[in-house]
Amino acid sequence: MSDLSQVEEEVSRKEIWLKAILESAAEISRLGRAARASSTGESNGVLGVEDMLLGEQRGAEPQRERLEAFRRAVAKLLTLVNNYLDLSNIESGEFELEKLDFDLKLVLEQTLEKMRTAARARNRVLKLVVVPGIPRTLAGDPTRLQQIVANLLNNAMQFANGEEIRMTAEADAANPCQVHFSVTFSGTGMPDDQREGIGLCRTLLHEMGGELCLHNEPGELKAFTFDVRFAPATKAQTAAAAKPELLKILIAEDSEDSRFLLQEFLKRGPYEVTFAANGKIAVEAALSQRFDLILMDIQMPVMDGLTATRLIREAEQRAGRAATPLLALTAHTRKADIDLSLAAGCNAHISKPISKSGLLETLQKYAPKSCGMGAPAGVSIPPGMEQAARRYILAKKDDVPRLREMIEAGEFERLREVARDLRGTGSSFGFPDLTRLGGLMECSAKEGKAEELGAQLLEMSRYVQEASAGVEGVLVNR
Repeated sequence: MSDLSQVEEEVSRKEIWLKAILESAAEISRLGRAARASSTGESNGVLGVEDMLLGEQRGAEPQRERLEAFRRAVAKLLTLVNNYLDLSNIESGEFELEKLDFDLKLVLEQTLEKMRTAARARNRVLKLVVVPGIPRTLAGDPTRLQQIVANLLNNAMQFANGEEIRMTAEADAANPCQVHFSVTFSGTGMPDDQREGIGLCRTLLHEMGGELCLHNEPGELKAFTFDVRFAPATKAQTAAAAKPELLKILIAEDSEDSRFLLQEFLKRGPYEVTFAANGKIAVEAALSQRFDLILMDIQMPVMDGLTATRLIREAEQRAGRAATPLLALTAHTRKADIDLSLAAGCNAHISKPISKSGLLETLQKYAPKSCGMGAPAGVSIPPGMEQAARRYILAKKDDVPRLREMIEAGEFERLREVARDLRGTGSSFGFPDLTRLGGLMECSAKEGKAEELGAQLLEMSRYVQEASAGVEGVLVNR
């Protein structure tokens, strides 16, 4: 008997065993945790053998298709077994929710990515909409959230007759940690006699303090909706990751045209700008609140910029405050004029007319490092390699669609080569996360694990988007 025949026979035996478990829900309830350990271990063993065979059967499409179909069947059976056991644990009081910090958008993206193969088989398209306003990092149980979302999407795929199924997440206006979720689709809706299929979702949401609603009215879009109240992330640094700190800038400028120009230069960046029409107003503003940086026109009515600068510096000394970076703005470029502004207490001299790139480079140089003006998290560009790093990360951003096509086509060997290059070059250009992800993708490609590759590519896509935007802003800003 061939190795494949032996495995198929073993697989058949395991499938019969799993079906028997599903037909004995009462027995599963009695077995509790022991049943979970046994069934999960056996099923994962079968899935492990299947993964190995998929890697060896790349050239044998009929066998590969049968193995992939079998994998989907066993995964579905295992999901149902775990659902029954979760209900059993809840009923017995042995169920506990986790409280972990997690990236909500990434969790939802990974959940949908794992289900895209099943969706394509049903001619369905899964779309995700995360409305801005949700903190990037929350605290809760991401595993149970994935379980709920996957269950509802599966039901939507079963009862939809339209192509698109949309998953939406939106923060509550009064509490951004409370998130409203909806899964919408067109179709006949879920029949009354099949609503027990979402019973686990109702139970889990009850444990999480939420409630599942089914909108099944004739002639309207069908929807599953639910709310979950998460907790704020427990790590202090996640708040900064969710909303970067803005650079607070005071600009003293009497020319309306110059104020308009500066506002246009800065409006798309991480800046909070306050304008003062003369030196006297600028001094009052600087003494009444703290700014990260001050731009001071030298020639202004009421009080000139040099006088205003001296008064600000004197007030800072009396109060024992650190000197705020203060940059002179003037059309005079003679050395004598520059020396006067520096003697008054300015840190630097910016000559008019001002270019956007010149202004932003100056802000980058003098902005406090805590104000989100440096390179984004996970980026550490070696000195002298700034432009090379920019070209590199933009190229990797363009690579993402090509890698996605490789995953969908099962071109694991080609993908493995790309991942190996990523692993070897990422850190050299200042992007250590690309080296880490390249290593993970190389291993997953070697084993032909498309689902893992999909999740890793999602993480890579998020990273290169943020890194390229941040590096572009820091190095170019034009």
